Amino acid sequence: MRRVPAYLSLAALLLAPAGDGQDTDKLLERLEIFQLFNACRPMVLAVEGLGDDAADIGLTEKDLQAAAESRLRAARLYTEDRTKSGQTYLYVNINVFGPAFNTSIRYNKFLTDEFGRAAYAPTWNTGSIGTHGGTASYIVSVLSQKLDEFLAAYLRVNEEACGTSAHYP
Repeated sequence: MRRVPAYLSLAALLLAPAGDGQDTDKLLERLEIFQLFNACRPMVLAVEGLGDDAADIGLTEKDLQAAAESRLRAARLYTEDRTKSGQTYLYVNINVFGPAFNTSIRYNKFLTDEFGRAAYAPTWNTGSIGTHGGTASYIVSVLSQKLDEFLAAYLRVNEEACGTSAHYP
């Protein structure tokens, strides 16, 4: 019997016509829970290194680390201890190419496939591209907006586990 790869099965479920809107809503809710639920455990932060074009406009890893860590700490979702994270981490990557830049934020979970192989895999991501006008602070503000997008989704999915006010900024 031939197996269909899991990502094709998921795509088929997402693209299949639903009998009514409730079926689609339930499916999307289950997908979001898979992507982001972690019982409101804090996460490790990984900030990718920057290239020379970032240095040319004064953007540093320290700036990105501070912005991301600050947002996670405000929500009480930051840890440096992998054992407290439920084996999850938030990956932040910024690339600067001349006047252009891109942001990428990925939430990663440690997952096991049906064959028992385990590895980290991104389960949620967001990003953007644009021009920075030579201003490092603009890139940091875009990163902050993307972090807010992530935190809103994460806290919504983990709301019950987080409690009503314990983890909200």
